[in-house]
Amino acid sequence: MDNVKIGFCQCCGKAVKLINPSGKKQSEWDTIATDSCECQKKRKRGPMHKEKLTLATICGGAVQEKVNRALEKVANNILDPNVVPDKKRTVTLKITLKPSAEDQEDVLVNADVSYQLSPEMGVTTSLYVSKDLKNGNISMMEHRRGEIKGQLDFSDVGITTEDEEYEDFDTETGEIMQEETATDILDFRKVREG
Repeated sequence: MDNVKIGFCQCCGKAVKLINPSGKKQSEWDTIATDSCECQKKRKRGPMHKEKLTLATICGGAVQEKVNRALEKVANNILDPNVVPDKKRTVTLKITLKPSAEDQEDVLVNADVSYQLSPEMGVTTSLYVSKDLKNGNISMMEHRRGEIKGQLDFSDVGITTEDEEYEDFDTETGEIMQEETATDILDFRKVREG
């Protein structure tokens, strides 16, 4: 039983059997015990916890959340019909690590996520500049669909149009409709007699 020794995990304090720690000093047994302890294998807890640093674990997962939000904003910008469609969008992740001056094992981590989106497209229009022939006032108007540049309205030159009264007509035959009155009724007996 010379080759079996007991070491204590520095993380959880559990006694760990060490088989044949040959060539190791007794002061190193606890380090070996910590490395082979179940708490380290499962990576559950403790100050000696040796979790691999990833984007998902740094700052408690906050960095990955910031990147995900930036990617979502970029995706919304790509689908926005009001932006320039073929411009590049970028997401930039900057991680700054600053070791402490007192203890180089303590490192301050700062993570910044920035993004650049495509700008909104500009809008254009055409204006028509005109001068009122009556009073000489100058005005600007936006062109509308179907308008012809420089086209005048009758009212622009002082001509007024009055609505003429049109007689009702049948839309199928074009025949002008007449109002029927009681005098228009024909009595065929009188027509035959007379």
